[in-house]
Parts: sequence; C-alpha cells; structure tokens
Amino acid sequence: MRSNGKPSVLMVAYHFPPFVGSSGLHRTLKFCRYLRDHGWQPVVLTVEPRAYVKTSGCGLEEVPPDVPVYRSFCLDTARHLALLGRHPGMLALPDRWVSWWPSGVRKGLQIIEEYQPAAVWSTYPVATAHLIARTLSRAAGLPWVADFRDWMTDADYPAGHLKRFLYRLIEHLVLHDSDSAVFTTESSRQLYRDRYPHLDDSSWFLLPNGYDEADFRAAGPAAPVPRESVRLLHSGYLYPEERNPGPLLEAVAELKRHGELDGKDFSIMFRAPGDEGFIRRVAERHGVGDHVRTGSTVTHAEAVREMQEASALLLMQGSRFERQIPAKAYEYLRAGRPVVTLASSASESRRLMEGAGIPYYADLESPAEIAGQLRRLLTDLDAGTERRPDPPVVTRYDRWHQAGRLAEILDGAVRTGPSTAGRRGFSPDPLNNRA
Repeated sequence: MRSNGKPSVLMVAYHFPPFVGSSGLHRTLKFCRYLRDHGWQPVVLTVEPRAYVKTSGCGLEEVPPDVPVYRSFCLDTARHLALLGRHPGMLALPDRWVSWWPSGVRKGLQIIEEYQPAAVWSTYPVATAHLIARTLSRAAGLPWVADFRDWMTDADYPAGHLKRFLYRLIEHLVLHDSDSAVFTTESSRQLYRDRYPHLDDSSWFLLPNGYDEADFRAAGPAAPVPRESVRLLHSGYLYPEERNPGPLLEAVAELKRHGELDGKDFSIMFRAPGDEGFIRRVAERHGVGDHVRTGSTVTHAEAVREMQEASALLLMQGSRFERQIPAKAYEYLRAGRPVVTLASSASESRRLMEGAGIPYYADLESPAEIAGQLRRLLTDLDAGTERRPDPPVVTRYDRWHQAGRLAEILDGAVRTGPSTAGRRGFSPDPLNNRA
C-alpha cells in the first residue's frame, strides 16, 4: 500500500522504544523519522515491551505518529524461562529472543497483507530479526535489505561452538538470500568480502551511523566552556576489558606526579559507565580519585548538552572491536569539541577522527602514549588552539542524509527485484570458510 504516494517498507527491529540500553535503537528510530522525507513510508515490526530488560517512556515521543508500529509476542529466555537464575540454553538459540520468530512471522504476514510493502528491512543484532525478515521475504516474494550494525561471527565469537555454528549458518543465509546488505564500517564490509568471496558483493553498501541535528536543537544552548577548567567526558559503558579505563587513569597519575596538573581544575567525568564503583576503585588505586567523577544515566538531550559543554571528549575502543565505531562517536563530532581517541592504529574509530581532522589519539593500552596526548591537548587548550572536528566532514553523518542513502538502497533493491535461489552465488559448504 502506498501512503501519500510513497511505497512502504516493513522494518524488523528488536531495539526500538521503549527499550533502554542500546544506542542501536537510534538507527532504526531515525530511519523511521526521515525515510518519509525521501519517498518511503516505514512500518515497524518489533517486540512487546516485556522482552526488554529495561524500558522508559523516553523515546516513544520520537516515533512519528504516522509511522505504524506493531509489536508481537516475545519472551526473554534468560528472564522469563529461568529457574533459580539458570535458563535452558537450547531455548536461547540463536539468541534469547528466538520466541519472537513465529509470532513475528505471523504478525509480519498480517502487516504485509494490509500494507503491501515494497520491501523488507531488518537490522542485526538481534539475529532473530534477520530470521523473521528472511522468512517474510521468501514467503511474500519481497526484496530484503539486511542491516549489520555489527558483524555476526568471529573466530571466538559468539562463545560456544553450537551457538557460533548457528550464527555462522544464519550469517551465510542472510548474505546469500538478502538483496542488499548494509554495513556500518568499511572493515566490516571487507571482513565479509574476504569470508564469502563466492558471493556477489555489488549490492553490499556502507552506511555509517550518525547524529540527528534535531537532538542538538532539542538539547538547547550549551553553556560556554570555561578556559580556567578542563573537563573531559566519556559518555557510555566501560568494561574491565576492551574499554578498560585503567591505562587512561594511570596516564593521569603520571601527569599528576610530574606536577603537570598543579594549579589546574582538571577532571574526567565518566557518564553512565555501568559499574561506577569499579571506576572509582581504579581511580583510587592510581591516586587520582580527586580528578575523577562518575554519573548515572541522563536523558539523551542532557547527554548531548553535556558533550557540548565538555572541554574535550574521550572515545575508547579495544582492539577486539576495532571494526566498530561507537554510535556516540558521531554525536561527539557534531558536538564540535576536541576528541581524544584511545584505540589501536587499525581502529575504525581512529580513522573516523583522523578523517575529521582531529589529531589526539593513542593506543588504549599504552599509558605513556595517552599521557603524551593529554599533554598535547592541555597545551592546545591553554593556547586556545585545540583541534576540533572539520564541519564539512561532520555533516556527512547527519541522520537525515543517512536516511536518504537508505532510500536509494531500497529503491535499488525494488528495481532489481527479490533474489532467486542461486542468484548471489552458492557455496555447497557455507560453513567451510572459518575466516
């Protein structure tokens, strides 16, 4: 069915308001807001709120009133089917929300009958979303665009041989049967090119995450950043591994030992890091507890305003996730503040910041490198010569423009038509390649 002359797209996504806890929901939500400006009418298929560990009314108001949202039955195996804190692993394959598959297909077929969409779109994670979209695409003969916010498998991911086997099988089926595949970073796309060289990759597209200009308008004006104080901000989760703040705080301790923080009002705010007690213990162990602050989750508008009011922003990404770029990185860019990137030299996060003209980067595991970049930043801040993101580069990541790119991909999938068996090439042993 066409709405105001626009073709409809059925969007299958687990992460959607009122869910709280993953920046990934903003990708689907912003596409819903802006695809309509580019000729497409979204219709959303997601789960009942009970499937979410945490919910909030915040975010629901961002769903456009003329975007239909349908929710189908889904249990979280780890919570709803657990006994004494343990749940049957076989009922959580490929993921904890596999119960969504049959109900999602039933609801999806009803949506297809009512709206007659021109295409199906789904986003991973969660793997079950791709299984639902694949089933609907094949049943209704609709072209399917599969979105990969993250890659599905690696040599040791996910944990467990059976789960990894199933994920690799699903991965193969998705790439074989989808009409277009979309990746958020170039290295993720290249990973799949190397892993599946027998598949036609001409319709595998790069579509990064981004920022929404409306979020910055809603946040209101930011307070001026005072020159007499230095406020660094890390927004989001940290982990003992892969985003370990230990080397950063050791670097701060080195500056303190050498008197380089004397007379400075210097602090680091870790906003919503997860385990605030862990951060404080690490800070005290290095003797820099007086320079470290932690804070709980705030609204998105408050988080955006806090980014704009920081002297500089911290971006941390471990080597295991070097193909990923945290979604907040794009909001960091739009905030217009200097960014200190702590990641490996091969990291997509570092490439992003280098491309935006920001030179402050160091290896996440090297206190010496981090201390050197903090010295450079402090010197530049004192002189008023700190390097900020290049505005023409930043505008590339506006969510409105990203929705326009997705509209072009959907247009192409519809023109080409739904895939048929063997069209994209076929490997007789799809699980043979273990790259």
